[in-house]
Amino acid sequence: MVNKKTFALAMLIIPWITVPFMEKKSFFRFLPVASFVNLIISVLSVIANKKKWWETKNPLSPGFVDFTYILGPFFITTLWVFKLTYGNFLKYLITNIELSGSVAKKGSPQQSQSQLTHQLA
Repeated sequence: MVNKKTFALAMLIIPWITVPFMEKKSFFRFLPVASFVNLIISVLSVIANKKKWWETKNPLSPGFVDFTYILGPFFITTLWVFKLTYGNFLKYLITNIELSGSVAKKGSPQQSQSQLTHQLA
C-alpha cells in the first residue's frame, strides 16, 4: 500500500519537473486550455465513477476524482502537447491520437467477449 501511494505521489510530482524547460510565456499562454481540459476530465471522472465505468485504486485523496493523474501527467502533458503542436492541426491530431491510444485500456486478455460487450452496453 505504501509503495502504491509513493508511486501515485511520484506521478503527481515528476511531470512538474519538466515545467522549467518550458518558456514562461508558453506556460501562461497554454495554462487556460490545460485548466479547461482538466476541468472536463474531472467532470468525466465524477460521471465515470458514479456509473462504474472505471475505478481508481489507492488514490492520494478520497473522493470521485483522482487528482494525482489530473494535476500530474494529464495537466503537464496537455501543456506540452499544445506548446509543441501549436499552429499545426495535423501534428496535434496525430499526437493526440497516439497519446490517447497509449493511455486507453483495451480490456484484459482474461475477459471474454461477452464480458467486454456487457461493459460497453
